[in-house]
Amino acid sequence: MPFTSTRVIHPNWSTHHQATAQGGMTATCRIEVPGVGTTWDEVNEETIPAPATVIAPSGTPCRVQEIDSATNATQAAQDVSVRRYLVAVPAGVRTAEQGAHVVIEACSNDARLVGRHLFIVDVQSASERFERDYVCTDNLG
Repeated sequence: MPFTSTRVIHPNWSTHHQATAQGGMTATCRIEVPGVGTTWDEVNEETIPAPATVIAPSGTPCRVQEIDSATNATQAAQDVSVRRYLVAVPAGVRTAEQGAHVVIEACSNDARLVGRHLFIVDVQSASERFERDYVCTDNLG
């Protein structure tokens, strides 16, 4: 137990380390919630899917890390392979919720990730936050 006049962790500990955490984010992404339903496009006079709600804009720094090997599952009566990833974005990015999509836009160290749509299945929380962490899945079809 620390002395009453001392603290084990400084009150600005997370803030101090956030820049270092962001320095390790070598990919970029955007995070969005898919639109629900349809809307009318007056220019082309047609019904189109409702636009997505942007949570993190295009170019948001991120780090993507595979957290387990692909597993087989059944979705919509079809066998698919699913892989889980940990996606970290800067701590100041607006919080996304389960069901949002993370679209990987650039990744200099693994071009196979570019264009992937990962689905947030869990939003991680912690008493110290150097970054905002999401557990995502990738349906490998």
